[in-house]
Parts: sequence; structure tokens; C-alpha cells
Amino acid sequence: MVLDNDPQQLNPQTATTAYKQPTEHQVLVVIDTNFFIDHLPLISKLADLAGINGVLIVVPWVVIQELDGLKMSSKSSGSQEWLDSSDSVGAVARSSSRFLESVLEQNNSPFVFQKRSEYLQYEEVNDDKILDCCLYFCKEFGLPVVVLTKDRNLSIKVRVNGCAVCSEASTRAEDFVLNIKAAALKAHSKAKVSEEIWNFESDATNSTTISNYGFNSA
Repeated sequence: MVLDNDPQQLNPQTATTAYKQPTEHQVLVVIDTNFFIDHLPLISKLADLAGINGVLIVVPWVVIQELDGLKMSSKSSGSQEWLDSSDSVGAVARSSSRFLESVLEQNNSPFVFQKRSEYLQYEEVNDDKILDCCLYFCKEFGLPVVVLTKDRNLSIKVRVNGCAVCSEASTRAEDFVLNIKAAALKAHSKAKVSEEIWNFESDATNSTTISNYGFNSA
């Protein structure tokens, strides 16, 4: 498979292009393993647009581990248009790892890789590790989080904890960025309403106001 041999063919500009940085970041995008398997070229295009759109892309440590664990899988990778019918999950996982390796060589990359020491609390379940990653970086950067995943249970967990989810890919990367920002704005709006209600109740009872992960009330 071409992608497995040369990850830079996902985007010929990846190796040489310096990402244009925004004046300030607006949203954190955390990518789940299944999104790498299903939409690796879209992630590559998202990276090209991330800087000028205020997007920081977070790769959880456990996702790197899961990609490594899938590299020998012979299971069919599905019917994505960018894949050959003979491509396996293992082949796509290897392409994803090679792509991330190339990202690490870049200057001004929009990617943030979670280190093993960067967590709020130890979790044993992989979905919970991704959730913890979301909340950790949300706290560090003070930005809303959008998770790219097709995992229903993970989607529920991150939404319960104030993050947004974007599970539908778009043909055009530009549309995908707009969908991500819309999801972040929706989650931000809900968090703001919840905070205002809590602040009203807190003023009435002279108690401490709630602090929502990463969302400013202003």
C-alpha cells in the first residue's frame, strides 16, 4: 500500500511546510484511534488547516499504544474510498504511526502529543484514559475540547464531562473544520448556561461557584 510505504504521500507538503500559527488557539481536537483508521487522509488535511483556524490537535498516549497494537491486524479496514479493497486495519495502523512519526519531525506542528506523565488521574480503561487526556489538556490550555471518535460509549463519556464530539467526517477538510468549530461552540454554550444557572444558585446560597472545564463564561 502506498500510504504504508510513504506517509508523506498523504500530503506532499507535510515534510516541508511550516504551519502558519494563529494569534491564539480556539479549540483542542482530540483524535481517537478509530478515526485514524477510518480517516487518516482527512486528519492530514486537517493538520494543514489547523494553524490558521486556531486548532490544536491532541494525540492521546493510549492512541499511540493502540495503533501499535493494531499494526499486525489482518482485519478488513472497511469500505473507505481512500483505501484499496485489500487494505487491512494493520496496514492503516502502520500508516498512521508513520504519519505521526513524520509529524514529530516538523517545526510549528499543530499537534500536541500526550506524555505518559500528563494525566489527572490513573485510569485502566482506554476510553477513560482518552477522557482523562481531554480533561487534562482542557485544564492546561483553558480551551473547549472536541473529540473525533466513532465510539458511542466514549462519546457519551466525553459529553457528560463537558466536551464535544464530532463523529461524521466531511469530504472537504474546510467543511470538517467548520463542523468541529460548531461542535465546540455548541458545547461551550451549554457549559455557559450551566455555569450561569449555578452562579445564580450559588449567589443565593453564598456557596462557591462552579468551574467548567476549559470554558470561559465571558
